[in-house]
Amino acid sequence: MSEKLHFKVSAGLKNIIGKELINDKFIAIFELVKNSYDAGAKEVTIKFENIYSDDSTIYIIDDGKGMSKQEIIDKWLFVAYSEKKNNTYRDNIKFRRNYAGAKGVGRFSCDRLGETVELLSKTNKDINVNRVKINWNEFENVDTEEFQNIEVLYDEIQSDLIAAQGTVIKIYGLREKWNRDELLQLKKSLTQLVNPEANENYDMFSIILDVKEERENDRKKSENEKIFDKDIVNGKVINHVFDVLNIKTTKITAAISKDGKKITTTLNDRGIQLFEIEEKNKYGIKNIKGTIYSLNRAAKINFTKMMGIESVNYGSVFIYKNGFRVYPYGEPEKDFMNIDRRKAQGYNRYLGTREICGRIDIFGDNRGFVETSSRNNGFISSYETGELEDFFYEYLLKPLEKYVVNIIHWGEEVIDSESLATTMDAYDDLEAVLKKISSSFANGW
Repeated sequence: MSEKLHFKVSAGLKNIIGKELINDKFIAIFELVKNSYDAGAKEVTIKFENIYSDDSTIYIIDDGKGMSKQEIIDKWLFVAYSEKKNNTYRDNIKFRRNYAGAKGVGRFSCDRLGETVELLSKTNKDINVNRVKINWNEFENVDTEEFQNIEVLYDEIQSDLIAAQGTVIKIYGLREKWNRDELLQLKKSLTQLVNPEANENYDMFSIILDVKEERENDRKKSENEKIFDKDIVNGKVINHVFDVLNIKTTKITAAISKDGKKITTTLNDRGIQLFEIEEKNKYGIKNIKGTIYSLNRAAKINFTKMMGIESVNYGSVFIYKNGFRVYPYGEPEKDFMNIDRRKAQGYNRYLGTREICGRIDIFGDNRGFVETSSRNNGFISSYETGELEDFFYEYLLKPLEKYVVNIIHWGEEVIDSESLATTMDAYDDLEAVLKKISSSFANGW
C-alpha cells in the first residue's frame, strides 16, 4: 500500500531565493519598485538615510493600496505566492495595469540589501499600521530548521511614514556601502527601468530618489557647471532619451496589433514621416511594438549634448514588458540579439549596437515571455522569444539598414517626403516600399 509523503523545506531556502538569487543590489531595488507598481502605487520614493554611517537605512515608500494583517499572512509571508498569477487582484480593482512581475520572490530582494527588514503597511480600512520585522540572520546556518518554523515578529504601530494607505519597506544592517557614484548609477538605471512612454500608455507612476546627505553636493554641482539630470542624485527619475533622438535621426517603428492579425511599419527621417505600411502578421506573437533609431554622427553629437553621456555608454536596444525594463537587454556590451556579431560579417553593410538605440515593448499577458528568476538574465528561452528576435531583424533592423546604409548613405541626405508619399499607396509590403524608395532615390526626385 502506497504511503503519502511531503517535502520539507529547509531554512536555507531563504538564501536560494534571496541574496544568492538576486545578486545585484540595483536589481534588488528594481524588484521592490515593481512590487510598489503592482500594488497600485502612483508614486514610490527610494530614500537613503544616514547613508555614510554604520546605521544607514533604505526605505521604499509607496502610496499603493497597502496590506491588511491577513493579507500579509496570506500573501507577503507566503513564499513564492504571487497574486499576479491569478485574476483575483485584477478583478477587484479597476486598473489598466498589467503586472510588472509574477514570480512571488521579489520581496526577498530585501535580503540582498540588508540583514533586517521591516514591512509597514496600511490599507484605507486600517486604523493602525501593520508591521512585520524579519531578521534574515535567523535563517542563516540553521539548515536543519524548517523554513516555516522560524518566527517573524508582527505588531501594530502608529507611523508618520504612511498617511491614508500604502507600504514602506525599511531595510537596515545594509550588506554593502553606497557612495555618490553608485547612487548616480542607481538613478541612471532607474531612468531606464520605466518605459519613457509610461505616462502615455500606462497609469501614472513616478519614482523619486531621496538622499539627504547628497543634497549639498547636488547644489554645488548645479552652481558650478552645466548640469545634466544624470549628475544630480536627488529628485524625480525621468527618461527623455527618445525625445532627444526624435528630431535628429532616422527611426523605424513596427507594431504587431493586439489581436495579432497585422504588422504596421512606419519610417521617419528627422521628423518627416516617409511612409506607413500595413501587412499580415506572420508570427504567433502579438501586442508588441518596436522602435529603433539610427545613430548617425549628428544624432550621436546631439545625444551627448542633451544627455551628458555618449550613446555607446547609455545602451542600445532595451526591452520593456508592460512598462518595466527586462534586464539586462540594452546594457552596453550586452548583445543578446547578436547584432555586433552580425555586423562583423558585413562591416559596411550592417548596423551595430553603436549605431542604433531603441526599445521593444511587450504589452498585455504574453505568457511566452517569462523573466528568469534571477532577474539579470532576460527571458527564459522559448518559441516566443525566437519569434521576437526574428521580428526585430525582419521588421526593424534590416529595413532600417536598407534605408540608412544603402539608400541615404548613413544619414547624410534626406529624401523629399512629399514626392515619396504620393508613390507609396500601390505597395503592400515593406520590401517593395524600400525597393521603390531605393530606385526613386537613385533616379533623383
